[in-house]
Amino acid sequence: MLPGTIRVINEALDRGIEVVFCTGRTRCQYERFLPDLPKLRYAICAGGAVVNQVQTREKVISNEITVEEMQTILAVGQRHGCQPVLSIEGDSVHSRAVHENPALYALEAYTYELNHGTICVDDVYAWYAAHRKPVESLALYADIHSRERLIPLREELERLPLHLTFPVEPCIEMNRKTADKGKALLRLCELLGISREETMTVGDGDNDLTAFRAAGWAVAMGNATERIQQQADAVVADCDHEGVAEAFERFVF
Repeated sequence: MLPGTIRVINEALDRGIEVVFCTGRTRCQYERFLPDLPKLRYAICAGGAVVNQVQTREKVISNEITVEEMQTILAVGQRHGCQPVLSIEGDSVHSRAVHENPALYALEAYTYELNHGTICVDDVYAWYAAHRKPVESLALYADIHSRERLIPLREELERLPLHLTFPVEPCIEMNRKTADKGKALLRLCELLGISREETMTVGDGDNDLTAFRAAGWAVAMGNATERIQQQADAVVADCDHEGVAEAFERFVF
């Protein structure tokens, strides 16, 4: 997290403005940022399936994939030869194959996340069959040489009651049909007594679209996808050039 981003978030929190992480990551993958943001209270994580009170780790809102739904989804993923990554009880579960060769699954930018606070197992399908718990979110990865697997995989998944997003290629990320970032944002606003018109979302990926549509003001980073920029009320600098700080300075303070 860039210094300017930390500065503006803490300034907003000091002014009594609620700032919320809104991420596809699970709890173990965002907690490293918390020491720099001591007054942050909430995180929308796992693509909107869970809202955590970050200090106590309490699930304020939860809308997870059931065990029965997971059995159906994993049967589809296994049939297409995909590697699953599970967000479950705040942890991330992935296979040794993904851990040892992240570049093969276009995950080289997520090396830190794969090495901190995660559970690495030989076979995620076998691990889940033994544990059978509700899952916050699930991603299915084809390797970069087998992207064509995602076409029939997507066709099968679209027949299930799921909300699908496509954060990176070659990956399909999913939540329950009734769980997404936008719905989680609106539910949290209800709990906090904040109107939709008082909210601003900053994002860069297509998995932020529901949050963009839910918020009163939507700001796209300069590196955002074309769809996100089309939905935005404003565009700021990219992630590497303090776009978040610019958004706060222009539209919050």
